[in-house]
Amino acid sequence: MAVNFDKRLFTGGSAVFNSQPEVNLYASLLARKQAREDALNQYYLNLHKNINVAGMRQQDINGGFSQKVQDWQQHFLNNANSIKNPKTPQDRAIANENASMYQDLLMDAQKSKESAAHEMQLAKAKIGGHWNPTDEDMSVAHGISASIYSPEHYKDTETMAQPYTVNDVSLNVPEFTPLQEQQLYKSASQGIPKSKIPDLRATRQDRMTGYMFTPFQEKFAPIQVKSIADNYSNNLTKSALVHYENLMHDPNAYSAATKAYQQVYGADQLIDTPQKMAKAVAATHAMSEVKTGEDKVVDWQLRQRIANQNSLNRLYVYADIQGKNPAVIEQHIDQLIGQHIAQGRQNNGEVLVDNTTWEALTGTKQMKSSVLKIDENGNYEYGKRNSETGAIENLKPVPFELAKTKLTQKYKTGLDSKYNTGDKKPPVPFTYSPEEEKGIKNFMEKNHLTREKAIEVLKQNKRLK
Repeated sequence: MAVNFDKRLFTGGSAVFNSQPEVNLYASLLARKQAREDALNQYYLNLHKNINVAGMRQQDINGGFSQKVQDWQQHFLNNANSIKNPKTPQDRAIANENASMYQDLLMDAQKSKESAAHEMQLAKAKIGGHWNPTDEDMSVAHGISASIYSPEHYKDTETMAQPYTVNDVSLNVPEFTPLQEQQLYKSASQGIPKSKIPDLRATRQDRMTGYMFTPFQEKFAPIQVKSIADNYSNNLTKSALVHYENLMHDPNAYSAATKAYQQVYGADQLIDTPQKMAKAVAATHAMSEVKTGEDKVVDWQLRQRIANQNSLNRLYVYADIQGKNPAVIEQHIDQLIGQHIAQGRQNNGEVLVDNTTWEALTGTKQMKSSVLKIDENGNYEYGKRNSETGAIENLKPVPFELAKTKLTQKYKTGLDSKYNTGDKKPPVPFTYSPEEEKGIKNFMEKNHLTREKAIEVLKQNKRLK
């Protein structure tokens, strides 16, 4: 079917057109554009009404919020066309910036209201007697009350992140339990050994059994107590800090803790922080952790005196029989050193000797604190025992060959001095008859006594002369 066109379309303009619809459409578009402009203007003019300052704190409104509102509004006025009708990337960036400023204002208002709620919660707890603020609590409370635009309001003052809240005060800190205190002390003292300190002045001798009983204490030395206290205070939780700060306000606890603290850190030191209070408590625990006991060992002092005396007697006998034969004396000294090595094996290398032997080896007088040690090769060391730590200090060596020389010279000198005979032979020591020796031996075996004790008892019973 053919399409019929109006011939006037091709007459060169002789046809008449109706332009009214186009005019109406244009007017309609202008009206719609104006309506949109009016709506956008109304939206942006009333946008600030969405920011509800009711419930905000005055320090936040005056501290920066009001200025941020003015800055946001001025930004809009300066960039209204770009914000309302962003056509270019630059316009869109400006519009986003203005929107971000608006969101910041909403968030700031919420922050202020939350901080106000925290302040109110602390005030109610304090008035109700449910909160006894610590020094750290006061610092946190100050941070909460500071303006949200102040660095003091935040834990990280540089980035102004993590605002202080009611959760950072002791109001919401769980109790520091005795079990937690025990576990913390155990961790602080782990790996620190106690010192074993013998009370040599209280040593008792049992002449019937030939043993020596020495009371001892196993406890932490002062330097070890300090290490434990330092370790303890370095691992305190929030709960522990609150606990020890509150403990500082107990007069009895504070007085006892101060005495303990001054024992460890100095007589002029005072407890003025929760950490120091914790140190004092840990030091008190450490100093009270004392184990007592009694070491049962061979009565080395008694037996050594007997052995040394017997050694001298044997040396005199040898000298009498063999005329001070150097080989015999050297053999005797070797045996004596061998006895010392055997003693050392049973006593951590320590040897108890009489004054004569001590002076021969060291050239000094033997004191209560004196300690003589020997190793498996016969090398001696001597020094002093620290009464507080139990440690042996200022050890000086006496090598094996030098020790032999000193002991040999001492015994030779003693031999000449005792008898003052020069080249004369010393008298033959007293001996018992074969029958008396047999009686002594039977009495020793029957009563489990040493020879010296058996002779002493038999003499008391007048069965020996």
